[in-house]
Amino acid sequence: MSRIIVQLTDSNFKEIVLNSVNQESKLFLVDFWAEWCNPCKVMIPILEDIAVEFDDILKVAKLNIDENPVTTKNYGIRSIPTLLLIRHGTVLSTKVGLLSKQKLQEFLKMYR
Repeated sequence: MSRIIVQLTDSNFKEIVLNSVNQESKLFLVDFWAEWCNPCKVMIPILEDIAVEFDDILKVAKLNIDENPVTTKNYGIRSIPTLLLIRHGTVLSTKVGLLSKQKLQEFLKMYR
């Protein structure tokens, strides 16, 4: 996976996403995914492109639901891929299911 996408775990989620003191107030786009999920695999190159294109406003991060059940449960994730848009620990929006690059770009442009 790309180095521009942050890998999250149950143990680092709070530190990286919830407690981050980011001077730029960037958003986090957190992708809840699993290795066995084909739509999740389709999202990988889309998220890599989004991470570069929207670097000015957000940080893209991924959390494997099978390896990190605590955070998955805390956010009530029941279907994947699920994308959470988070700022200062608050979920601003949720997108469930496979999104095209165009749909994701249109959605994120509201926050630019």
